[in-house]
Amino acid sequence: MNILLISKYINKLTKDDIKTFAYNKGIPIEEYEIDIVYSYIKKYYKEFLQGNDTLILNNLKKEISENTYNNIINLYKEYKRKLT
Repeated sequence: MNILLISKYINKLTKDDIKTFAYNKGIPIEEYEIDIVYSYIKKYYKEFLQGNDTLILNNLKKEISENTYNNIINLYKEYKRKLT
């Protein structure tokens, strides 16, 4: 996995990208959740790439709906398998 490539992508990531991705995956997401997810991605993507995700995901779970959280977990597992 190329950390530089991922860093460049994350730097260009917008809230609209998250909204579009969720829509394309058929995941309903509230506007406030987009803000939260965007913030978490921008702040913690390096920790996720290093596998330090438990505390971050537990904190995220407290801030978004259960449905959105479950969708994020499923996507995270799916893409984590593809990257490893």
